[in-house]
Amino acid sequence: MAKNNSFDPVFVSALKIVPLDVSDELNSCIYGEKFSWVVFSSSTAASFFIKINRLARILGEARVAAVGSGTAEFLQRYGIRVDFTPSKYTTEMLAKELPVSQGSRIMLARSEDGNDMAEKILKERGALTCRLNLYRTSFVNRPLSRSRIEDAKLIIFGSSKEVQGFEKRLTISGIKDFKNNVIASCIGPLTKKTALNLGYRVIDIPKAYTYSSLFAMLGELKNEGRI
Repeated sequence: MAKNNSFDPVFVSALKIVPLDVSDELNSCIYGEKFSWVVFSSSTAASFFIKINRLARILGEARVAAVGSGTAEFLQRYGIRVDFTPSKYTTEMLAKELPVSQGSRIMLARSEDGNDMAEKILKERGALTCRLNLYRTSFVNRPLSRSRIEDAKLIIFGSSKEVQGFEKRLTISGIKDFKNNVIASCIGPLTKKTALNLGYRVIDIPKAYTYSSLFAMLGELKNEGRI
């Protein structure tokens, strides 16, 4: 958490990132007509994409879209201009709002874990999609020390899978009462829904689904005495 809002952060890993061999998938993706758009779902996807030298020519010919401002800023640090971000930072909203025409070819650079809703929406709009799965996330399967989290009053979840991963670590560790003493804050409605379903008490979600927006919201709630 942001220290300028007087929070004392403790970082607990819930997931680990596993890069994928994309050789075969890449060959099928780059064969054929030029891409109109390359869409990045996260800064992690952008990071793996940039490391693949064969993809450099695609970015030189296509326009670039990023799901959120954090991903856009990451790409811009590498000199990659971002032409589009959606009004809400979800892949579904990007798929609905991305300016495409019939037959536009779109590469989706993302995680293997993500759902296929964006592809379905884009195909319904007449676009041709190619999904490039660059990495997957898996759960951290080791016990969690109670002493690390016993004084926590607030927990931040960045994704639904983070909620599930943290829950798995609690279960492995036999810690059953943690949720009774903590409030959860989530980036986005899907993450909030997962946390609620698993029994967490969830406060508001930020207007923009980014960590910076979430930290600003938490600072305001703290000043108001709500957390």
